Amino acid sequence: MIFRRLCEIESLRASWQRVLNHYPANQIPLELQEFDRKKDALLTRLAHMLANQNFIPEPAAIIQIPKPSKPGERRFITMVRPEDRVVLTTLNNLLEPVFEPQFAAHSFAYRHNRGALDAIKAVEHAMQRGLTAASCADIDNFFDTIDRSLLLQQIRKSIWEKPILRLLDLYLQMGRVAGQEWVEAGLGIAQGSPLSPLLANVYLVDFDQYLSSLGGDWVRYADDFVLMARDIPEATSALVQAQAFLREKLKLEINPSVQYATAESGLDFLGFHLERGRRTISELKLQSMQTTLAGHFQRHPAASAPLANALAETVGGWKRYYSHGDTTNQFAQIEVFLGMQLLKWLKDLLLRNNEGRVSANDRSALQRIPLMVHDRMEDRRAWLDRWVQQAEQEVKSASAPKREHGHRPPVSTRQAIEKRKREFLERRFALEEIVISQPGLYLGRSGERVVVRDKGEKVAEAPLSTLHNLTFVTTAASLSIDLMVECAERGIGIQVLGHAGRPVVVAGSPEMPAHELSLRQSALAEQPAGLKLARTLIGGKIENQMRLLRYFGKYRDRTGAEFGKQAVGAVELMTRIADELNLITYPETASAEHVDLYRGQLFALEGRAAGHYWNAVRSLVAGHEIFEGRVRKGARDKVNSLLNYGYGILYSRLMPLLLRAGLNPYVGFLHKPQPGKAGLLFDSIEEFRAPVVDRVVFSLLNRKVSLPIGVEGLDVASRAVLARAVLRRLQTQTRYHGAQFPMQKIMEMQVKKLVEAIRAESEYEPFAMPW
Repeated sequence: MIFRRLCEIESLRASWQRVLNHYPANQIPLELQEFDRKKDALLTRLAHMLANQNFIPEPAAIIQIPKPSKPGERRFITMVRPEDRVVLTTLNNLLEPVFEPQFAAHSFAYRHNRGALDAIKAVEHAMQRGLTAASCADIDNFFDTIDRSLLLQQIRKSIWEKPILRLLDLYLQMGRVAGQEWVEAGLGIAQGSPLSPLLANVYLVDFDQYLSSLGGDWVRYADDFVLMARDIPEATSALVQAQAFLREKLKLEINPSVQYATAESGLDFLGFHLERGRRTISELKLQSMQTTLAGHFQRHPAASAPLANALAETVGGWKRYYSHGDTTNQFAQIEVFLGMQLLKWLKDLLLRNNEGRVSANDRSALQRIPLMVHDRMEDRRAWLDRWVQQAEQEVKSASAPKREHGHRPPVSTRQAIEKRKREFLERRFALEEIVISQPGLYLGRSGERVVVRDKGEKVAEAPLSTLHNLTFVTTAASLSIDLMVECAERGIGIQVLGHAGRPVVVAGSPEMPAHELSLRQSALAEQPAGLKLARTLIGGKIENQMRLLRYFGKYRDRTGAEFGKQAVGAVELMTRIADELNLITYPETASAEHVDLYRGQLFALEGRAAGHYWNAVRSLVAGHEIFEGRVRKGARDKVNSLLNYGYGILYSRLMPLLLRAGLNPYVGFLHKPQPGKAGLLFDSIEEFRAPVVDRVVFSLLNRKVSLPIGVEGLDVASRAVLARAVLRRLQTQTRYHGAQFPMQKIMEMQVKKLVEAIRAESEYEPFAMPW
């Protein structure tokens, strides 16, 4: 009895081990590690639920991944929870012996002791027997278009136990989750499920029998199949009949890109090109390989160890598979392409870090990259040394002055790329952020676009699908209610900034703090644990202020020797304050009054660090503006006016993130909860002031950008320039835990970390600005 064996704890344990064996020991996902720690209790509970027939699968999560062989296309796969993976793996183990005898000898995918290379050999053997013509095709969108009712009919021919059929029906019909959306199950079976490969073969049992009845030879690997014949007309006829069967009997369609080939012209199958008894890598696959390699370098722009690990897995897999062919010359081509990509990556790394040499740590990590031809350790070391030396030399040459006879030196490759990159980011920014500064403009909606009109005439437009925010730096403009409603439904923010930069109007869908989280937050704010969180937030602010001073200190030719001296001294003093901050401890039994006293102590340390920071800033801007120190309210000087306005923009972007996370922005940890004051907003913004606003303001001043100031503060033109610069900074890709994200996204992820800290799920770690 299949059902009885499904419910046995030993069957479930064996399946769980099989799930773990799918991963290298150091790459097991955290969710599976957590399940493994409690496996005995969880598997016992699962066995009991299965036996009582009250087990209900969870909906799988849908994610999209690129199709390696088809750039620009993506396929959907599903991620299932550990309990479901155990059940599905056990079902696969129990059902496979039932269906395996039904599978044809010409079917090679998802079967023991069979694989892609066996399928290729079968095609070659057919050619050797005189079947030198072929039609090659694949079933279009196969997994996603399987008819589940037909699949269940096929299963019922061999399986009749009602509990098993009920469980299979549950898995097939269960909805899925995409992001935060429930997706009703329609056609198809889930790619990524341990049972799906077996079910795919079961669904095609009748198709395989039909192909055998046509009289020729054939080979199938999953949804790819080859029909062998004596000539092209015979191969064409066989494919027409196969297409009709799939459409009429199984409700499937063939991909229009059918390939007709002969042994002389060669055919592409499973990544190989088969021609006159030779196997080489197909041209399409070579292009796909290059796309894959380039993608690895793009996904790991500054993290050498993750890059090396990803390349080792990818290149190692290619070498194991494609070494079964005449591919030595093509392997050499891949090595060259890999080297060129590495060269570009190394140059970007050196320029980003403002260094002249690749570090020993990066060299050590990159030596793990396998090569396709020269894979001895000494060969890999020499190969890496060659590209590292070339990168260091090219960066050194690019930075050297090249003016001769009054002529401007030619733009370097890197400069040209950076120019195009800046242009691209500017175009993207224009589609994502609309900043309105001209009085009298009217914004409305026309279909899927935002239309900006001046006195009735259209002056600009942008698609709603790419828009993130509408920001008004003037109150003498208007927009339609229809556009406001559409923005709210799509999550597009609308902010109207006052003279000081603080948002005077924020429009969007209604959002309220979560009740349970807000209670935790309020309780924590009055406890010593809340002070620890406040201390961490201040530490993050001080660290980023020091990092920003170091960042500007790198450009001595622009900022001057005096600032460099002031910055070094300030950082030294601020480091001592940060160390003093970390030594503070709080008794667990501290009363509310004592908590307030400790808050004062934190503010005092923060104020001392800020004093050193702003003293150094005074030296930084001395050549451009008079700056005597920070003025938060009623500022009349340009530097403080710019800073206050920029902080206001930051407030407008951080507030919705706090609300969407379920936090109460008025209950702070450093800033004592007070009616009408957004304490948590003030707390959360601290670590982002320096890397977002201060950096933008000081850069604008150093570049001598015209920013006029009037009696009421910054004029409209200055506010527009600053707003665009700050918003552009929020969209800038920034290094964060070994990857690159827009600063706005980093703020969102930090808010999620704050939620986890309030729930005591993890310690809060502040964002550290790369410099």
